[in-house]
Amino acid sequence: MKVSHWLFPVEVLGPNARLALWVQGCRKHCAGCVSPELRAQNGGIDYQVPELAKLLNRILREHRLQGVTISGGEPFEQAEELFALCESLQCADILVYSGYSYRTLCRRYGAKLKKSGIGVLVTGPYRQELNDDLPLRGSANQQIVYLKDELRESYRAYLAEEKRRQQMFVAEDQIFLAGIPPAGRAEVQRAEIEKIIAKEAVS
Repeated sequence: MKVSHWLFPVEVLGPNARLALWVQGCRKHCAGCVSPELRAQNGGIDYQVPELAKLLNRILREHRLQGVTISGGEPFEQAEELFALCESLQCADILVYSGYSYRTLCRRYGAKLKKSGIGVLVTGPYRQELNDDLPLRGSANQQIVYLKDELRESYRAYLAEEKRRQQMFVAEDQIFLAGIPPAGRAEVQRAEIEKIIAKEAVS
């Protein structure tokens, strides 16, 4: 499975402290994408799913994290690996983002989708003109789908209380942002981060 990176503890991509993982590769090319660097098919690190699951389960256990969020990139471009990973994670709350509609995912994967261990989906392409600054979704057309009904209450409480915000992580001389940026801020933030990295490289 091609993975760009993971971060923890993330508190801006779903309820509770979470492990967030970004996969590598996306063919959708939505205008205004928050992570265009994750489109490339030849980037990231290629993991065997059992190895990746072992690493992530150890992080979940040792840091007492209560959820997993998988984004990208487009996770369903690696659907078989995604399903295998989610089935192997020792976590009841797995949220997956996809640029495909829920109808498309159901048509392609059927019962396998509902048996995968995924608890919640945020589906649909990002549409820049519909960016409404609400938490969890990038744009108003995106749909939140509960595959595990027992997660519905915690997510509804999170959506009612949470405002859209981001977290910054620094690791191995890189700066990573988790969370969905305010409307119109993605490109500005990317430029600001590049300036910080360039300044640090000079110093």
